[in-house]
Amino acid sequence: MAAQSDQRYIALDVKCVATGVRHDAKSRAVCFVAVIDYGENILLQKAVKPEAPIVSYLTPLSGVREGDLDGAESTEVVIAQVKALLGPDVILVGQGLVKDIEWLCLEEGRDYGGIEELADMFKTYNSRYENYTFHSLRHEANTLLSEGFLSMGCNPVKEAIASVRLFKLYHGNTVLLEEAKRKLASTRFEPSFAKRNNSLYEGVCMGGRRCTCGAPRF
Repeated sequence: MAAQSDQRYIALDVKCVATGVRHDAKSRAVCFVAVIDYGENILLQKAVKPEAPIVSYLTPLSGVREGDLDGAESTEVVIAQVKALLGPDVILVGQGLVKDIEWLCLEEGRDYGGIEELADMFKTYNSRYENYTFHSLRHEANTLLSEGFLSMGCNPVKEAIASVRLFKLYHGNTVLLEEAKRKLASTRFEPSFAKRNNSLYEGVCMGGRRCTCGAPRF
């Protein structure tokens, strides 16, 4: 693929706070957006002030704490800034892009032309259970880039950089990608945030097997 076309790959990372106690999308609001281009340059890094009252900052997942959003711009303003960087020829790169696209109200064919979802790119088949294992971005980055590339805590900009770097390294190279999948499958990974916290954090349901709110998986 020509270098000029490569420049249309843009990585997105969206973080949310909890505005309710359920684990569904209606109980989350955007609090930070990072946009990184193919050259790993920061196009946008913006805190966002939710309109609804915040129930939990979900700091280990969002990277924000009380006070960080004081003076931040509105969701509407930041979404407009994101859309100004995109266009129908842009291919979005990231992990969990479906929800990011929904939260930013992006429209296919107008704001972007397609997506490259890393969770699908790196999924590994488990022949024992005849299903697929989907790996976290942290596991992918720390296993395939360098140990500790994404440490505990949250850095939305670095996560977006990890997404585009992983994509550049493995997209279109079947041999390397299969090797990467084998390495991911054989490397021990940490339990999910929901599992580590028994599906509940600061009174907010995190879903998982011990879901406390009964909301559908999202």
